[in-house]
Amino acid sequence: MSNIFSIIGTAWEFQRRQPILVIVLFWLIILPLTGQSIVMRFMTSASGMMTMEVSPQFVIGWLGILLFQLILLWGTACVLLIGGRLLSHNAGRSRSSFRAVHSQALTFVIPLFLTGILRACITSLWTLLFIIPGIIYQVRTVFYALITVCEKTPYRAALTKSKELVRGQTWRVCKYLLGLSILTFIPAYLLSTIASLMIDAVDSRFLPITDLIDGTVNGIALLFFTLSIVILYRDIQKNPRLIPPPPIEGTD
Repeated sequence: MSNIFSIIGTAWEFQRRQPILVIVLFWLIILPLTGQSIVMRFMTSASGMMTMEVSPQFVIGWLGILLFQLILLWGTACVLLIGGRLLSHNAGRSRSSFRAVHSQALTFVIPLFLTGILRACITSLWTLLFIIPGIIYQVRTVFYALITVCEKTPYRAALTKSKELVRGQTWRVCKYLLGLSILTFIPAYLLSTIASLMIDAVDSRFLPITDLIDGTVNGIALLFFTLSIVILYRDIQKNPRLIPPPPIEGTD
């Protein structure tokens, strides 16, 4: 299997050949992340004025966050559709239009949303018993979104297929996920924090600019992490030594 750095490098080379990813990144990832940050900032600043009663601002704020989350899922589905080319031999420059990709990806938003909720519920049930089984389940079902979009297999079937693929190599996949997270989201967090501190030192009135910076760096991190998950999935499938043998007929 590829190491973590080569996976990031492959993701970088792939996105360079897919100019449509830049459009998806801006409209369906960076903008909803920025909008979500703005709404959360507004809710935080207004929380001191709210009483125990549920205010209209509170309800509108959470509805806004839900809307931005759905748009973000839409963007993730677009990235997975484009990144699905990595699973085949045809990973060259894409000629697909943004209109065609986002129209096709729209059909996966609700399945991704509901499958994510199902995954969270099952994880919570495992965590109620012991924390470790919940973490193991999260790792084993990490490919559910990719399977939902690229293989058109949503809901419990997606979770089951991901779980069966990772079983027997959970620790290996966990190390890859940890390494990929460190190489993508940690730098994004540091850049966002430094920018926020610098802007606050100049004039706190410009702090809303940090929402755009935060959305941009985290959006880029999410793009590369998602593409890296596709590459990791491809590597696991291409290496028979790492894939658990199918169950023998008549056994559990």
